[in-house]
Amino acid sequence: VPLTSHLSSSARGRLMEGLRIINAQSNAQLIVTGYGGNNSKSSAEVYAQVAMELGVDESRITKFEDARDTKEEALLVSEFVVDKKVALVTSASHMPRAYQFFMDAGVNAYAAPSFYIAKYTQDTDWKFNSSGLFKSERAIYEYIGQAWAWLNR
Repeated sequence: VPLTSHLSSSARGRLMEGLRIINAQSNAQLIVTGYGGNNSKSSAEVYAQVAMELGVDESRITKFEDARDTKEEALLVSEFVVDKKVALVTSASHMPRAYQFFMDAGVNAYAAPSFYIAKYTQDTDWKFNSSGLFKSERAIYEYIGQAWAWLNR
């Protein structure tokens, strides 16, 4: 099974955007995060391995494998990127919450959202399909996450 198959569609979207950014910036570092839990490899490790298979030199990759959520990721990254500008890449639906955590941690970040699940076009047809259930699930997940973040401030 190719390593890219170990990434969800949203993870592939995030990684591709990160790779696009570091390819445009010759001195940029790719920071990957993600906890492993009970898995044999952390998400950060899989991201790094896929990036290397796609041509990124290992010296340009920094992994943070111990953070279990976005708030912990922001705190770990903040210690590494002191006085640096950072492109924060995450799913568009997750960006508002992630951006707030990174700002709260003092990271000088700009938003680089990826994996948009709702795209506006002039000819959008508004019929029901199963992708609407996925979009609803993501929205509910993020609203609950935002409420949790607000309660924990």
